[in-house]
Amino acid sequence: MQSYLPDHWAVARSGFKVDGQPTIYLQAPDGTVLHRQDDYHDGPEALAQALRRTDPHYDPRKDPDLRQRLLPNFRLPSVPVPVWFLAAGVLYLLFRRR
Repeated sequence: MQSYLPDHWAVARSGFKVDGQPTIYLQAPDGTVLHRQDDYHDGPEALAQALRRTDPHYDPRKDPDLRQRLLPNFRLPSVPVPVWFLAAGVLYLLFRRR
């Protein structure tokens, strides 16, 4: 979560609507606006209700975790150090031949 004053360059110069009381945006990681409201008169309950799904067949197990990377979950630290040295040596030999 991030908040900015209306005249902050991150919102004022980026095309965001800044004349709300306040203007609230919910964006996907790629910048797609998923929700915008220009006031907070209804409070947190109304905002939460707007963000919740109302589908009677809603299954929370199918919710995507937008924090996850698009790449496979590959953890570099789990690779043993000798494997890194071996890979570096192979790459060195391959590029040295050229």
